[in-house]
Amino acid sequence: MPDSIAVLNPHAAPPRCGTVRELPATTVLGLFESRAAAEPSAPALYCAGARLTYGELDAAAEALAERLRGRGVGAGSRVAVCLDRSPDLLTGLLAVWKAGGVHLPVDLGYPAERITHLLTDSGAVLALSRSDLQDRLPAASTVPTLLTDRSDPRASAVARPGLTHADPAHLIYTSGSTGLPKGVLNSHGALLNVVLELGREMPCEPGDRWLAMAAAGFDIAMAEFCVPLATGAELVLPTEDELRDPRRLVALIDELAVTRMQAVPSQWRLLLDAGFDAPELVAMVGGESLGVNLAQELRGRVAALFNGYGPTETTVLSTLWRVPAQVGSVSLGLPIANTRLHLLGPDLAPVPDGATGELCIAGAGVADGYPNRPELTAERFVPEPARTDGALMYRTGDLCRWRADGTLEFLGRSDGQVKVNGRRIELGEVESALSAMPGVTGVCVAVHDQGDAGAALVAYLVPAAGAQAPDPAGVRAFGRDRLPAALVPGLVVVLDAFPLTPHGKVDRAALPAPLPAASDAGPVDGVTGEVCALLGRILSVPTVRPEDDPADLGATSLSLMQLSGRLHERWGVDVSPDDLLEATSVDAIAALVRASRG
Repeated sequence: MPDSIAVLNPHAAPPRCGTVRELPATTVLGLFESRAAAEPSAPALYCAGARLTYGELDAAAEALAERLRGRGVGAGSRVAVCLDRSPDLLTGLLAVWKAGGVHLPVDLGYPAERITHLLTDSGAVLALSRSDLQDRLPAASTVPTLLTDRSDPRASAVARPGLTHADPAHLIYTSGSTGLPKGVLNSHGALLNVVLELGREMPCEPGDRWLAMAAAGFDIAMAEFCVPLATGAELVLPTEDELRDPRRLVALIDELAVTRMQAVPSQWRLLLDAGFDAPELVAMVGGESLGVNLAQELRGRVAALFNGYGPTETTVLSTLWRVPAQVGSVSLGLPIANTRLHLLGPDLAPVPDGATGELCIAGAGVADGYPNRPELTAERFVPEPARTDGALMYRTGDLCRWRADGTLEFLGRSDGQVKVNGRRIELGEVESALSAMPGVTGVCVAVHDQGDAGAALVAYLVPAAGAQAPDPAGVRAFGRDRLPAALVPGLVVVLDAFPLTPHGKVDRAALPAPLPAASDAGPVDGVTGEVCALLGRILSVPTVRPEDDPADLGATSLSLMQLSGRLHERWGVDVSPDDLLEATSVDAIAALVRASRG
């Protein structure tokens, strides 16, 4: 932490506290079931052109819960939900809770090695999947599987266990600095607190439609799924194909008259570029820092805009800020209900107002720690100052200060954790994975700002003596076998040696920018030339050649979605981001454009 952080003095600021509200004696599941009993014919879920009512969704979840109980799922059992973006995903979540279990979302796009780690480390007793998805589960896993679309004679009539605020609700895995992801265990009471707060503040009620953008493995997905289902609104679940096409998403928002949604800044940028304009919609931004320009533009396209902040360890959301009509600067806002915020110095002593301190969060949202990680739990979850009830607070590692208007301002990180397009990433995890690459003796991973295309990970590699310089495509392939796609660096820079500080550590500030070599080629005309120019503007790369591989220039799924939109604007063609991802040169992209034009 920077030496400039102030230490305890007579002007130290007290913690900021959200409104104290007593939680009702129920859970998110209880609120959903009450809605289903009161209005069974009300629309609950829309996905891929089909709708389920509250009564239908509740009945499907109850039937699946009986099967889960027949397979031994009970109070506290951890169930890995290995499903795609379909109604099964919500049925599975509710069924796990009805059986008394703990919801563990698993992204089937992860490498097999990572899925195996999640299943093993979590102590999952069962994996919930579907027959057409079964081959995406690791063959080496010993966790038994229940398929939602197969009959199961072992349905159980055992009475379902009751759920309390203290019972664990979900286990979410986040990037870990030691090379392996770590689980965070959150309780039903913590989830209920944030769901009720968003239901009040945004607000959400019967007649609203909430479009869920986040992948199930992100903690914000729990709010996107639960707020509408707990308040009587309708949950709109886009398919994977719809999520990858901003124009289709905008059309879906318009067609269904979506009234509530949340997305990370990079997703909002894509939607705005695709023509998003929804004056009746209440929007929220989360996942990464919100810039002033985006805040101002988005605020002008919606009825209301909120900026939300909160780490997984404090259950989705800890602060909320309503963005004003005229945005001068961006704030994290104030603590939500039953939440206390401390800004502390290196010795965990309070700092004065206006001084920089580490944000520490206490209250109803604080997680139950990291299962199987007692030392890390003790390091990050520490006693809250001046409390005699044993309350713990979570040390976020985020550096903040209190502004003159009394709201919280984010200033940066005190460690190697970064946010890339809304994804929380520990650089140490990526470095650990790539350090196993043969012929490599040094690895350093950093973030490169690509402007509107968002941020990209850069791998700086030092080859072993006598070894051949690593090939960028080979580095990416090695990473894809070990890391989720979002953690695989798109840019690769090979160095003879790392720049070092006087203390012998890697001087990250002195690492060279990952710019491509200057081109000797002359101007390129026609479609190919225009595609080169479009891609160069998106990636902030001064020179793009027809033979360049977009991946070598740092193209990501996000920037290729932007390129898909720009190609449509220029030529009226529909070239999917998936097709662009397969293209290994700009020439190949130009060929796709020509083929689409006919």
